[in-house]
Amino acid sequence: MFKYTSDFIAWLRKELEETTDLIYDGYHNYDLMYNGWKYLDDYYHCKAHYQSAARSPKHAKRMKKLGELKEEFDFYNNIILKGLTWEQAVLDRYHDLNVNQMGRDKAKSGIYNSSYEACSHYRELNKEVPYELW
Repeated sequence: MFKYTSDFIAWLRKELEETTDLIYDGYHNYDLMYNGWKYLDDYYHCKAHYQSAARSPKHAKRMKKLGELKEEFDFYNNIILKGLTWEQAVLDRYHDLNVNQMGRDKAKSGIYNSSYEACSHYRELNKEVPYELW
């Protein structure tokens, strides 16, 4: 696959940069959500997945996998720590996965100029959020 060590190092550097971008997209948006703003889970799911899909199809594919892993963790977290029933945890999981897909689909559509615009209807539940957090 690689003829020279420098080819491998260049490939590895690019992979690490792309992975760092994905982690930033997800963490930055979820971090804002956990700073006390309520009813914005869907907005931040949509926004993080829009941003990753807007970067490239490869980013969208990786973010999809990352989102699935997060929801797998959250499924058990919701049951064990939050006290949700199995049915409630399943519904939450599939709801979040659908919102993730919607964010990626909106980025692929090319209709929207930003994640703010594409996911704005999810933000309507909490109009008190300062603009700089959008």
